Amino acid sequence: MKGSNTFRWAIAIGVVVAAAAFWFWHSRSESPTAAPGVAAQAPHTAA
Repeated sequence: MKGSNTFRWAIAIGVVVAAAAFWFWHSRSESPTAAPGVAAQAPHTAA
């Protein structure tokens, strides 16, 4: 399989980028100055 190593690196980089984006979004949503749209994205917490 030619190029399988490159494909694995692309997947690994994609996973790292996705994890970093999730961490960034999660850390922003926990801040007290979060955007008002965050509450709309999680309606189960608005009781």
